Amino acid sequence: MNKLLLLLLLAISAVGRAQSGNVYMDLESFNNNKSYRVDSITITHRAKRDIVLVGGNDFKITCTNDSLNEVLRKECFAVVYSDSLFLNCKSLMRTSWYAPALYRTGKFIYFIACAGFGKLSAQNAGVAFGAIGGATGAQKRYNYLVFLDSGDVIALNKKCNERLVSRRPSFVKPLS
Repeated sequence: MNKLLLLLLLAISAVGRAQSGNVYMDLESFNNNKSYRVDSITITHRAKRDIVLVGGNDFKITCTNDSLNEVLRKECFAVVYSDSLFLNCKSLMRTSWYAPALYRTGKFIYFIACAGFGKLSAQNAGVAFGAIGGATGAQKRYNYLVFLDSGDVIALNKKCNERLVSRRPSFVKPLS
């Protein structure tokens, strides 16, 4: 019984614990693997209702230092936390919060994020179709590539996705 209680207390204390992570300020520092180690980073998966009301991507990254929070929110390029890479879409695509990187090669990073610019923008959907259109647009996610040599971001269409998957069969997972 005492062992069960001890395990329960350890599990509860580990849930809200902040960890350290590596922060890359720009694309050049990311390419050169020059990061700043920041203690007490917390990653929060944003609630669906928050995304519908405010828009933005799925993850919010904060730390205990308020001045560093502003840097994390507005200026940095990426954060490595545990074994995951999160891209700051504020610096990439002018949208808020972070998107997880799903695949990285020497040339690009593949990630899924909310609409960032152009015709895909949730703001454009809100203007065209009102609040319901904006809320629906805020929930949609699109495939993007960041080219590591230039920092350019492109939205992948169906043809690009098919070509990418045909070259890498490991991308395709069975649905069953």
